[in-house]
Amino acid sequence: MRAKFERAMFNVAIAAATGVIGAALLNAQMNPATSTGGQPAPSGQVQKTEQPSPPQALKGEWKLNPDKSDDAEEKLRGTPEQDIPIDPGNVPSASQSTPSGGSRRTGAPYGRPGGNGPLGGPLPVGADAKANQKMLELLRPASSLTVEAKDSEFDLTDENNRKRAFFTDGRKLQKSKDDSYKEMAALWSAGRLSFDEKGPRNEKITVTFQLARDARQLIETTQVDKGKIYSPVVIRYVYDPAQGGQ
Repeated sequence: MRAKFERAMFNVAIAAATGVIGAALLNAQMNPATSTGGQPAPSGQVQKTEQPSPPQALKGEWKLNPDKSDDAEEKLRGTPEQDIPIDPGNVPSASQSTPSGGSRRTGAPYGRPGGNGPLGGPLPVGADAKANQKMLELLRPASSLTVEAKDSEFDLTDENNRKRAFFTDGRKLQKSKDDSYKEMAALWSAGRLSFDEKGPRNEKITVTFQLARDARQLIETTQVDKGKIYSPVVIRYVYDPAQGGQ
């Protein structure tokens, strides 16, 4: 008799445990957020995810904001410690630093500060002067930009009516007859228009255009890669919407 009672109580316990487990599994399927300890989203509220800007978002008329933009010449000049070119045979490791705390791998090979040259150091002559001037011209921002976005094409026209057509579909480019019009290959990815150029000393120059996070400004970022013994120089230009242009 006692054995039958104990067997009956055991069966009841098994049935109760099975019911609890089944209820928990059903609740997990219907409410995955609460089953993992997370908080369910309020009714009717959709979680927002940041989406890349469409190509048409860059379209409009823009005016350079000099107060929020970098000075290319100052960026290239660097600090006294940064501006000293390094002997390639004696490049310190990443853990070695200058007395000022900065890595000796940073800086710009354009002369040392304190001179009268356009990029610091002794006044350059001949080929050096021409190379320095050309680099500054390449990095000088437009005071105003008109951006047009078409199918696989972005047209940027500056205040001097010089137009650069950027194509993102890999088409064959036409050679420029003069400085008023130039076609260039570019890449559109994740809301950014980017393209590469070469500096007078074969420096790799990468330029990127994109909207600021609040979509109220156009940001132009230029990175100058000067070789293995120098860190890249990054220059940032900020454009505000021109009055009546957006």
